[in-house]
Amino acid sequence: MHGDASLQPLGGLFADDMEMLAIPRLGEAWEAAERAVSSVLEAEHALRLSDLLALDRIQRSGRHGIRTNALARALGIPSNRLTYQLAGLQQCALIERSPHPEDGRGVVLRLTKDGRDTHRRVLTTYRRITRDGLAGVDAGRDGVRLMAAAAIVSGEAPVPADVSALLSALGVSSVEEGIAVARARSRRPR
Repeated sequence: MHGDASLQPLGGLFADDMEMLAIPRLGEAWEAAERAVSSVLEAEHALRLSDLLALDRIQRSGRHGIRTNALARALGIPSNRLTYQLAGLQQCALIERSPHPEDGRGVVLRLTKDGRDTHRRVLTTYRRITRDGLAGVDAGRDGVRLMAAAAIVSGEAPVPADVSALLSALGVSSVEEGIAVARARSRRPR
């Protein structure tokens, strides 16, 4: 045996160092992007990205609203953290809480008129920020950012319009094809 097995290479699991480091870099890039987006939203609208996510989920629940515990699950955050966040949104008159019509113990959340208007304005800003952020992505120059865009559309979710436009601009038909193009271009000698 050639030394400690735990120190041996992963036997070709990754094509190269760039690929191996992509996931940690994506995580770091994603966290930095979230902080940057949240900063702009706070400066322009006095709301954080997490507030927009909550408002958006409540808005998508329609006129029937959404229960607090269902919202916490949908956002993937603990109920106690959500309670604090919702108190701030309620204080700003963006949401209203009412007893669940069938279960008086439960609380249903809905957007107020100001909440719907604010949601629309903040979402417009969010879309501008993400569109501008993705506009500079070029598969020949920035494979990590293309992979970050791919992370946005991973899973079964439909491809957002901004990412569809990005893929079209790159001349590819899928995120997977875009990643392959980025990898091939990054391996070319410069």
